[in-house]
Amino acid sequence: TRPERPGIVLQHQLGLFHLDENKSLYRNLPAGCQHPVTISPRQDRIVFHGPDGYQLLNLKGRRQLLLTDAVWGDGNAGAAFHPTRPVFAVGGSPLALYDPIHRQRTSLSFAGRCPVWTSDGRCMFFSTSSSDLHLYDSETGGREEILSILANRYPETKKSRPVQLSPDGRYFALPVTRRSPYHAESVRPDQPLWSENQSLVIGDLERREIWQLPGPVDQCCWVGISKKKTEP
Repeated sequence: TRPERPGIVLQHQLGLFHLDENKSLYRNLPAGCQHPVTISPRQDRIVFHGPDGYQLLNLKGRRQLLLTDAVWGDGNAGAAFHPTRPVFAVGGSPLALYDPIHRQRTSLSFAGRCPVWTSDGRCMFFSTSSSDLHLYDSETGGREEILSILANRYPETKKSRPVQLSPDGRYFALPVTRRSPYHAESVRPDQPLWSENQSLVIGDLERREIWQLPGPVDQCCWVGISKKKTEP
C-alpha cells in the first residue's frame, strides 16, 4: 500500500528450489499470473492463466506472450506443450494449437480438454468430460475414442484430469467419473443433488485392455525411472 495508491497490492511469485545450493529461489511474476496451467522445464516455458488471459513465461518470470482474446476460454480446460516443437495446445471449444513464433492459432474441428501429447509429438490425448478419453493424430487428422462410460447421460467436466502416460508410452492412468441425479423426492435439503461414482482406469494401449479400481481419485502418477520397466 502507498499513500497515492491505497489498497492491497498482490505480487505473485514462482518458487524454485536449488538442489545443489540447498536454497529456495523466487521469481516475481507479471500481474495476472494466478493459475499455472502447464509447464515444461526442459523448454524453459510455463503457461499461466488469470484475468488478463493466458501468459507464456520463461522460468525467470519474464513474459513472452499474452493471449487476451476471449476465444481462448477461461483457463479451466488445460494446455500442453508439444515435446519437440514450440507449438502448444490449449483446451476449449474448439481445442486449438498455437505457434508463438509465427503468432498463428489453428482451431481443430472438435472440442477437447486436458490435452496431453505423446512423447513423439505425433498424437495428443484429450477428453470431452471426466468420463472419456480420446486420441488425436496430428498427421492424419484422425480421432479415436479410447474409452468412455456407457450410457453416461449426465457428463461433467469439473473432475476432468489429464491422462498420465507411463514412461514407455504403453500404459495410461485416468480417473473417470459417472454422475447421475438423485430422485427429487428422496433428496433432503442438506444432501447433494447428484451422485458421483469414480474409478481409476489403467489401460494397456498395446493390448487394448483396461482395468478399473473403484473409489475416489483426485490425482495419479507413474512411479519408475526406466522406460523398459514401469510400475503403476
